[in-house]
Amino acid sequence: MINLRARLLIGCCTLPVLLAGCGSQDAAVDTNVPAASTAAPNPNAEFTAAVTVGNTAAPARVQFRLGARPAAGEPLPVSVRVLPTANVDRLQVFFETEPGVAFVDESQSTFVVDRLGSGTAHSHELQVLPQKDGIYLLKVTVMADSSGSSKVSEFAIPLLVGSTLPPAAPAPATPPAPAGG
Repeated sequence: MINLRARLLIGCCTLPVLLAGCGSQDAAVDTNVPAASTAAPNPNAEFTAAVTVGNTAAPARVQFRLGARPAAGEPLPVSVRVLPTANVDRLQVFFETEPGVAFVDESQSTFVVDRLGSGTAHSHELQVLPQKDGIYLLKVTVMADSSGSSKVSEFAIPLLVGSTLPPAAPAPATPPAPAGG
């Protein structure tokens, strides 16, 4: 579990740096482009893959989307999609929180779907309540039953609540140019 936390912390710390340019308005926008040429929005673009814990041959993929920036004391909507990698007779999904995060409605912490085809997404909505700033994991356990056998895999959804990251270090000063060029 320590290794998972370390990997998630490193990944979460580098994510803001990688996303710093996202949404930038610096690029010129051509307003003469006809509306018919704009591409349809990609529904997958809003979802992020949950982190697979342990077994890489998971019976399903788990994706999530947070409804808001996680803040202590504020309910956080979480949208989850589960996509089996093969046809399943039954798919059971269980959510578990860590201390510091609670379910708003405990009945949302599990669901069961019968007869789901490979790659067919099943969506589930839940709300959690972070109680204080910190880095937490929402654990997702997926159990897929098909042809008399069961496969279980675990995933983690990282929750960075509040201002959990230190401020970015200032850029180093550039040395003066050599004289006598």
